[in-house]
Amino acid sequence: MNRSNLVTIMRVSLGAVLLFATEAFSAAQVNAPPIGIARMPDSTVRMLAGLPENIVLDSRTFGSFDAASFSDQAGLVAKNGKILLVKTDFTVVGQCETAEPEPVLNVDGDSTSAIAWLPGSQSILHWNGRSFSSEAVSGLSASLKVSSLRMRGSGAVQLLLTDPDGSVFEAEISLESGNLTSLKSLPGIRGPAFWQGALIVFYGANGLEAVGPTGVAHTIAIGARDLTFDRISSKWVLLTSPSAGRMWALHMNGEDIHLSEVPASAANMREVTK
Repeated sequence: MNRSNLVTIMRVSLGAVLLFATEAFSAAQVNAPPIGIARMPDSTVRMLAGLPENIVLDSRTFGSFDAASFSDQAGLVAKNGKILLVKTDFTVVGQCETAEPEPVLNVDGDSTSAIAWLPGSQSILHWNGRSFSSEAVSGLSASLKVSSLRMRGSGAVQLLLTDPDGSVFEAEISLESGNLTSLKSLPGIRGPAFWQGALIVFYGANGLEAVGPTGVAHTIAIGARDLTFDRISSKWVLLTSPSAGRMWALHMNGEDIHLSEVPASAANMREVTK
């Protein structure tokens, strides 16, 4: 075999290897398992997929919103005072006009877990299975800021609140009357704090901490302090640091807790299949 033919065969073989690698990479992207639906720093809401340490961000968007929260089954999004309850394919289930510019949203299960705190009117908005219902809250100090909330059965809502010094309190509100039924301090927890299942997540003295009902803390190193928390699926939370311009996806499933960085810029977005 002469040198020319050998070079030609090597080029063809190399081309075949590169083609195979490209096809395998594309297939991996197409088959990337979904992680959740997240609101990006540019306000667009997009799908996240992949595996820990290899998260991809969909280049397509569901639109731009002021706030968002998603479980595996449903989501709440807000824009220009309107709050929408949607399925994960963005089919609209219900909507409500609130004129609230900064609602705090949470959906951690099916649509009946959809709940929103409206700080402007100091009221709670929730989905009763057929429509949205609003209840004004009484008994809370205006100095306390809500960072996370969740349904407590069918008749009550729990709030995590932060005072001006960073101390955190847990409040329970009756949905029937809007009255404050309990308020307790949570020593050792600093605001803003976020509920993920039985755990409370916050940035503490040792980094990102997750504390359960027994008081046992899990600590995760992270290079940012000014974190915001948004639920993107039942077991994933998006952490955003505005000052660092970085995002992380926090996976929490019992004792399985790990943190993965999310590509933040359009240059790093890769097409993934919904």
